[in-house]
Amino acid sequence: MLAIQMQQDGGASVRALAETTVASFLSFNPGWWAEVMPICETGLPSGQKLVAGEGAQGGDGFVACCDADGKMVFVAFLDCSNPFVHVAMSPDGTKAEATNNRGIVWEFDLVEPWKIRTRTSAM
Repeated sequence: MLAIQMQQDGGASVRALAETTVASFLSFNPGWWAEVMPICETGLPSGQKLVAGEGAQGGDGFVACCDADGKMVFVAFLDCSNPFVHVAMSPDGTKAEATNNRGIVWEFDLVEPWKIRTRTSAM
């Protein structure tokens, strides 16, 4: 679980509140399902795949990492990120970089995905 505070410049302050699993989350929120639409994906040298896109509401976005067998490693569903239109691995190979439709890059650490940073894209 994450606490996200949006900033006026389009960036965000993100901090982890607790680790959770989908099963744990749904045990407290059984009706909280959201439809997602993948928009972009990229393969990683490890065989993993990054997938990103949008949710059902205008401000929703998601980033997921799957292993070589297609099993989910992590997923972040954000109701304040806007849709992600591009996803890539960082140049140093340690982060997923998902760019939303407003040019904000959300960086997710591949080992500790709750470590998230945002920055303005150099586009």
